Amino acid sequence: MIRFRSSMIAPVLCAALTQIARGQGSLPGERVVEASIGNHGSLLVRYSDADPGHLTVETRSENGTVKFYLWQASAGLLTIKSGDVEETLDAHTAPDEYSSALRKIRDLIAYAAGPERYEWLVFGSDVVVPELNQVIARISDALGPQSSEDINCQLLVENQGAEPMVLSGGALGDLGTLSNAISKVWVKKGYTLVLVSNPQFDTGHNVKLARVLGEERRSSTELPRIDYDPAFSDLVEGSEGSTYTLEGTFLEGAVQSIICRPDLRS
Repeated sequence: MIRFRSSMIAPVLCAALTQIARGQGSLPGERVVEASIGNHGSLLVRYSDADPGHLTVETRSENGTVKFYLWQASAGLLTIKSGDVEETLDAHTAPDEYSSALRKIRDLIAYAAGPERYEWLVFGSDVVVPELNQVIARISDALGPQSSEDINCQLLVENQGAEPMVLSGGALGDLGTLSNAISKVWVKKGYTLVLVSNPQFDTGHNVKLARVLGEERRSSTELPRIDYDPAFSDLVEGSEGSTYTLEGTFLEGAVQSIICRPDLRS
């Protein structure tokens, strides 16, 4: 199944990815997701429901630079190709480099899972791809125990004795009863958290939306910024990021869907 996120398809990029994939052989249940980066950049994620540990990601920057990633989880190999330069990282012989590159892939996939623009309500919710969460989860499994590099967004769940909800990225469409207990959110610098009042990113029924950024920039859609709350994971206590409160705002007790993604254009 192929899901394109805009009417503008990057034909050269698609052709390059198809040519590489043809050499690898197609996978059962193969899916392709496209996203835009800025005005002229693009991103393609190619994966399979049957094996989310075997995937390709290809990016084209606004200046035309193309970069290709191939991850083979079962073999512990990650290949990166840019121009004539190709490098293969082995999880066993170069674990740090392998993990760093795998986190980069996870960020690219998290970007593709969310809307291209934060005025996305105009375009409807079909630009959200929560199915990519299974791929993000597979990458997180391969990375092992969480570190500060793996926590990009957090939601503080109060009055239930629960740990904060920790996200490395992606889109989650139904928080259920947790919606009533979320009091604060923390976002790492370089990432954005989108909070939606309706489940499954439904754009009707008086939907409310706010985006909060890891930087201290302000806009009319942001929530009030407050000091860091030690109830968040201590893994990120020294990380750069911003904390926002939902208490007393239009989203208090009303967050049903969330999206955590990097700011690739920053």
